[in-house]
Amino acid sequence: QTCALPIYSPLTGYPIIFQNLPEFFGKIKDIEFVNANFIDKSSFMKYRRKITGEKTNLKDVLLLKPGVFMDHRGSYTEIYNKKNYNEIFKANGIPDIEFIQDDISVSKKHVLRGFHGDNQTWKLVCCSRGEIYTVILNCDEDSPDFGKWQAFTLSGENMHQLLIPPKHGNSYLV
Repeated sequence: QTCALPIYSPLTGYPIIFQNLPEFFGKIKDIEFVNANFIDKSSFMKYRRKITGEKTNLKDVLLLKPGVFMDHRGSYTEIYNKKNYNEIFKANGIPDIEFIQDDISVSKKHVLRGFHGDNQTWKLVCCSRGEIYTVILNCDEDSPDFGKWQAFTLSGENMHQLLIPPKHGNSYLV
C-alpha cells in the first residue's frame, strides 16, 4: 500500500511526495496533518538555509544570522553548531573558539545592563525573546580602535547573534 503525503519543499515551494510510509506514520501519535490547499503558500514556509556571518565596524566582532525554518506551526533554529560557526570564524580570520560556558540572563523591560566583559572570554550573545539594543565597545587600550563602538538590535524575531572578542565591553537595554 502506498501513502502519499504532500509536504512543501522549503527551497522550491513544490510538494515533495513521500511514498510507502504507512508503517512509519502509523507509529506516531498526534501528527498534525494540514490540508495545504487551505494555506497561503506564499507565507507557508520561510527558510534561511545556513548560518551567515557579517563583519561589523569593529575588528573581530561578527554579526551572525543563524538558519531559521518557519512554517505554519512555528519555527526551528539551530543556535550553535561548532563546525559551521568555526568555518565562519576562520573565513573572517578568527581562530577556532571552544565555548565552555552557556549563560542566560533574563531582564525586565527598560533594564539597562552596563558594560561588562574581560580580557580572555569570547562571547556569543543573542536575544531569544523580546528585543535588546546592545552596544559593543572596544576596551583594548593597546588597540588603534580603542574606544570605538557599534550598536545592534537583537531580538527573538531576527535571531541574530553577536560574536564579541575579549577586551570588548557589551552593554544592552531591554
